[in-house]
Amino acid sequence: MGVSKIENNQKTYVEIAQLAENVGLRCCGGFHISETLEAQTDLPTGIKTVILIGNTGSAFWRQFKKARPAGPHPINRWTRDNLLEIADQLSARTIFPFDGPPFPPFQKWAMWTEDVFPSPIGPLVHGEFGLWHAYRGALLFESRTELPPRTDNPASPCDSCPDKPCMKSCPVDVFSDDPFNFKACVGYVNSTAGKDCRSNGCQARRACPVGSDHCYEPDQAAYHMQFFLENVERFITD
Repeated sequence: MGVSKIENNQKTYVEIAQLAENVGLRCCGGFHISETLEAQTDLPTGIKTVILIGNTGSAFWRQFKKARPAGPHPINRWTRDNLLEIADQLSARTIFPFDGPPFPPFQKWAMWTEDVFPSPIGPLVHGEFGLWHAYRGALLFESRTELPPRTDNPASPCDSCPDKPCMKSCPVDVFSDDPFNFKACVGYVNSTAGKDCRSNGCQARRACPVGSDHCYEPDQAAYHMQFFLENVERFITD
């Protein structure tokens, strides 16, 4: 976790969002730590505001490619470097979903901050961005920062999607099993028949009609798929 100390430099949410946007990232809302929430967050004492930082579509990917760091996990390294720089301007602390184990519960926090819902294939679906978004980190403030109101839409876009194309598009039907059939997925993607998934990303994810305008660019989709293939062992249990 990075810690920055620049006094008397409190920014508004809009200003913080602009700092994130400058590097292709997005402020994804936030929450205030109440006595009720404090025990549920496992965050350092004294934190009063949490703002989640993520990405949508390929805006961050274009920024990342310009300064792709060497070494393992370059996206995590790039994310950490950029958020630490932003935090340094804000007297903020940082926390990342890859800090662990144990790993911070970003998916739970995300459902506190904006209208996202579990999708039939697992990832959280956003009403505007569909499945084409991710959470990269969070800024932690010891002061109370005013946050924009949530739209508080109680309905998942999946509820009004009668055909559920995401569930029907996987060539090896890995989502019919509970839990998700990692071995079947990896076996197919690594096969000759799996070239489309390797090059353009998961077919089931691409089948979702929500937020299709934000679909990842092919080289970004291929990068994430390769990362998945190289790290899937951590998810597979016999």
